[in-house]
Amino acid sequence: MEEDRISELGDAILLRILCSINIKEAVQTSILSKRWKKLWTSMPHLNFRSMAIQSGVHIDGKPFDSQIFMRSFTHFVIQFLSCRDHASSIHKFHLSGSQLVDTDPISIYYFPEESFSGFPNLEKLSLHHCRLSSLIIFSSKLRILEFYFKDRYGEEKAVMKQISTPMLTSLR
Repeated sequence: MEEDRISELGDAILLRILCSINIKEAVQTSILSKRWKKLWTSMPHLNFRSMAIQSGVHIDGKPFDSQIFMRSFTHFVIQFLSCRDHASSIHKFHLSGSQLVDTDPISIYYFPEESFSGFPNLEKLSLHHCRLSSLIIFSSKLRILEFYFKDRYGEEKAVMKQISTPMLTSLR
């Protein structure tokens, strides 16, 4: 049997590796060994990307249902965040919804209002192709805030309810 040398690496290096792969694959590493079981729960950089999808596409022989896909993706993100090690810090958070190419250019993912206020060490928050009913952000360390919301007519739409980010240096 070959020696498992990668598991001997420090947590910081392993977390860096996990942050560089697809987030679902990072979660799947939990089955590798006891050492990996909860490692993904401490990832400091979270990158949730769905995909660009052509409407009318068939997946596994079934017509693609964007509503089911959006609910599933939203559920995955919420479940992931609820299973995290809340003692560990999130420094970067990127959420990119799918873009339905032929129809409505924005997919709607519903998250609780204060979804992005529970990360006290958050330094960068990027929200693309998703619509939030209203956005509340309290973050003393947030330096970069990026958001890209467009309605079906290509107009930028975002409902900002309250933002308190005293360290903000970049707003795009």
